[in-house]
Amino acid sequence: MSIEETAEQISKMDALLQRLSSSHTSYIKLKDDYMKIVAGLRGEKELARQLKRLPQDGFVVLAGARLFQDGIPFQMDGLILSPKLIIIVESKNMFGTLFFDTEFNQMIRLANDVEEGYRNPITQVSFHKEQLQKWLFINGFGHPPIETLVSISHPSTILKTNAANQSQIFSQVMHAENIVGAIIQLQDKYDQTYLNVGEISALIERFHTPVDLNLLEKYEIKVKDLLTGVHCPNCKSLPMKRVYGKWLCPSCSSFSKDAHVKAIRDYLLLIQPTISNKQCRDFLHLKSANIAQLMLRSMGLRAEGETKSRVYRIAE
Repeated sequence: MSIEETAEQISKMDALLQRLSSSHTSYIKLKDDYMKIVAGLRGEKELARQLKRLPQDGFVVLAGARLFQDGIPFQMDGLILSPKLIIIVESKNMFGTLFFDTEFNQMIRLANDVEEGYRNPITQVSFHKEQLQKWLFINGFGHPPIETLVSISHPSTILKTNAANQSQIFSQVMHAENIVGAIIQLQDKYDQTYLNVGEISALIERFHTPVDLNLLEKYEIKVKDLLTGVHCPNCKSLPMKRVYGKWLCPSCSSFSKDAHVKAIRDYLLLIQPTISNKQCRDFLHLKSANIAQLMLRSMGLRAEGETKSRVYRIAE
């Protein structure tokens, strides 16, 4: 998932969290996943910031490329192409102490006196390497050299291992600020020019398949479970009431002229990509069809259909 795609998913999850009761059976899982994805986005942004330091004439950087091999999707946080080799970078945004346990092939994090086990990111990025090797071969690019790295975004994160040869671990795992240097060193290992970078990057971009995530389906949430109405921009309570052309919050008594905009976007993000006048009125707790029509038109949404069958969607 690219940074833009991750940000879009976060927007959807944020909207869903605000419209789901905290007592719902899926709320805790949704919130936990939301926090992980937000943290992951920070790591992706830090990696992207560091990779901008690479020479532009020697490398092509692709973020979040998601491909399918043998019917299985694999997604690479950072993919660096050069005429000599390909480098896959897995990004992790984790604080505390990370211990790479080679005996059980896992990563253990110690933070705030809590110890947690995670899948070893070295194993994870190795899987991506295997899948990319197959994908490139099937698409006529042979077996170019592929190297892997793991980027740790927090510079204060402590890295440890029980590996007999620690350099085997820490030549792959490093803080994000050291990634560019490691990439340059990897490229210097190779003399032969193997790759047509332009052809490979164009093909990857062509076959990149973003995650089409239906959050209600994933978290087993029914439309009727969603809290309807207009959120108060000031105190976040709902529903606001429509009074004399404005939205009034019964909780904090604040007014808003355009609080409905976010509510309509929530509907389009979470429920379906189109909204009718009737659906808008029901979701916003409005009585007037004329007012609903004015609101929908004022948002620059694209109208489809005539009169009673008319629906609105976000203009592309």
